[in-house]
Amino acid sequence: MATIGAGKIAVLYDTYYNNEFIKTAIAHEYHHSVWTEKHLQTEGTTLDNIVFEGKVVMFEKLVYPKLNGTAVDFTYNKVFISPKL
Repeated sequence: MATIGAGKIAVLYDTYYNNEFIKTAIAHEYHHSVWTEKHLQTEGTTLDNIVFEGKVVMFEKLVYPKLNGTAVDFTYNKVFISPKL
């Protein structure tokens, strides 16, 4: 699935999709569509895009808390280790 701007979501159906995936993916793309309509002015940085996707996944989890759409690794080590230069 893809959001092609405000109010435009393309759903390319695949027989391997189950109802859980379809629900969470549409919630995911819906957030992209609404946010794009309200806030998009420039493309932003890579960090902006990472934060944006995080907000989208959070919305997806708020709408369907018991479904597993986008995988979230809660065991990920959140400590940033600076590389030695």
